[in-house]
Amino acid sequence: PQYLFSLGTMLDNLGDVIGAESAYNKALKISPNYFDVLFNLGVLYFNRGVELQNSANQVNDDIDREKKLMEANAEFFKAKVQLEKALKQEPDDPNVLSSLKTIYSISGDDEALKRTEAKLKTLGY
Repeated sequence: PQYLFSLGTMLDNLGDVIGAESAYNKALKISPNYFDVLFNLGVLYFNRGVELQNSANQVNDDIDREKKLMEANAEFFKAKVQLEKALKQEPDDPNVLSSLKTIYSISGDDEALKRTEAKLKTLGY
């Protein structure tokens, strides 16, 4: 799994998001609780969601905009799933908590947002 994690990271840095996603998912098949892979995969999905959301804001057609926003929300959901798994491995990781805070804010999950903000505050963030 370490090799696949490294491969995924390298591919992600080179802009090959599909290749990175594939490598990360293969690593998770071997080691489902691999924190670094869970975090990186969550960030990958989050970044795709942001890109889709930004492109939706540039679209004038309401139907096309809604389609892109739905795609963005699907990516944010996939990010949330991976980041919540990562949080189970490292419950005090500020990077995971900050990412989840943003996702909870975007998705309107006020209860999870408050919980996450409180956790970050107790950690000094």
